[in-house]
Amino acid sequence: LTSLPNDIVRCSRLTHLVASNNQLESIPSKIGQLNRLITLNLRENLINNLPTDLGRLVNLTDLDLSYNELVVLPEDIGNLKKLTEIKLNNNPSLLAIPETFRRLSQIKKIHLQHCNLSSIPFEIGDAYSQLEYVNLSFNLFDAVPNLHGMYGTTVLNISNNRINDLTEQIGQLESLCELYVVNNKLTHISKSIGRLKNLEILDVSENLLVELPLSIGDCQSLRELKLRGNSLETLPMTLGRLKNLNVFYIGQWPMTEFNITQDENHYENLKMNPYQLKIPLSVERTLLWRMHDSILKRLKDIDHIDGTSERSLRSPSGESNHSQDGGSHDQSTNNT
Repeated sequence: LTSLPNDIVRCSRLTHLVASNNQLESIPSKIGQLNRLITLNLRENLINNLPTDLGRLVNLTDLDLSYNELVVLPEDIGNLKKLTEIKLNNNPSLLAIPETFRRLSQIKKIHLQHCNLSSIPFEIGDAYSQLEYVNLSFNLFDAVPNLHGMYGTTVLNISNNRINDLTEQIGQLESLCELYVVNNKLTHISKSIGRLKNLEILDVSENLLVELPLSIGDCQSLRELKLRGNSLETLPMTLGRLKNLNVFYIGQWPMTEFNITQDENHYENLKMNPYQLKIPLSVERTLLWRMHDSILKRLKDIDHIDGTSERSLRSPSGESNHSQDGGSHDQSTNNT
């Protein structure tokens, strides 16, 4: 399908329009006449321009324009005040969003990953008081967008940008459950991270971290901590407080030795070499860790030399770790 018939706008009672996975380059200029539309799905087409009439779809709650060739968005998009979810991801030519975007006050989920955005022209949290999910990954952000007011946000993904500082504001996201800051340029994590009492998943893999803040131990709900691909020299003693931790990815090459102090009278050493990893007893429920495929390949090469392989990565109880590629959310498990 290369175009929608112009007379589709006569279907005045239409509430759901799905025209995804086609070859559409545009949509009817009078699309606004479908003013009962609740859902408009134009995913995976070739659309590079939107008519201003789109702003007349005042009952629209779900708009999917992902995987297109959009360059700019019409200012009138700000009139869609009933929108609760908008998907603009995978529009690689989209360089900016209009300031009128702030009017979408009912928005709960924003998908803006895989665009070419470098900034947001307003404070997201102040504009969207009901915002729950934000994905800004794979863009060109040099800094974390202003987070003030994002008190209800539960998922924030700012992976694959150019961010070098995880701002002090991160501690304001009191409802945050999942935080992804993979493949940026982070050199440190703000101590305010410890204020995230509901944080369950923290992924700061592929950065430039050499240490973690002591306050990481205050994230009592943390279940998954992913640190692979950094240059960590130490791990804080406060990791021992994370009683709910059951996912611990710390693979990095070359391996090094970590000293973890539990208290003044108790010392646990986490010694790592290219072949073995020992999880400290202070992290009692750590069940798994993940290494780079490149590391596993090296271990397989070593296997031919001295019989050592990735299967020799053992927990203190002597059980073998097992890792599998889990796609965009790598997961591998092992009981310690």
